[in-house]
Amino acid sequence: MPSESPSSTTVRSSDKHEVDDPPIDRLPIALIPEYPFPTQLRQATAAVQHLLEKGMSPSNIIIAGDSAGGNLALQLASLLLHPHPSLPLPPRPDPRGADAGSSSSSSQQPFGGLLLISPAVRFGTDAPSYVRNSARDLIPLSAYQLFSDTVQQGIPPALRYYIGPRLAPRGWWTGARARIPAGARYCGRI
Repeated sequence: MPSESPSSTTVRSSDKHEVDDPPIDRLPIALIPEYPFPTQLRQATAAVQHLLEKGMSPSNIIIAGDSAGGNLALQLASLLLHPHPSLPLPPRPDPRGADAGSSSSSSQQPFGGLLLISPAVRFGTDAPSYVRNSARDLIPLSAYQLFSDTVQQGIPPALRYYIGPRLAPRGWWTGARARIPAGARYCGRI
């Protein structure tokens, strides 16, 4: 991972007995345009694989992110549901991990879940809300378009659903379970 990357995310994991003081691993995240897609997905995959290799049960791993971090969490979910030969292998639990002695194999356990806070689900400026809100937005439409073009540069059509989950066909998320916690608000389909 590039050491000069100014951004990072925190990987937290906890078993039931560690809830009050979970271990924390720091993960540097490479930024675009110097490090284009799928660099960040490779880094996220390596971080989750690291937790699994340390014996962390998949059911105790929750992938969380807001905005671009939410997009990265959805990229990882897409990779788990749809492995692709040009992308890193999805993280897989080590069968010798923490639950190896139990009757249920850890390789069959689902991950604990995703926590998405205003995830970036589509890159583009052609949605009607961009035009409707352009006079009120602090960031000019041209800046959004530049960012969108930079993020999508060089991504082949076969990989567009990994970076733009809102564009994925309805069946893309088959196999994923969704639950909206009490008190949370669901604002639209992914």
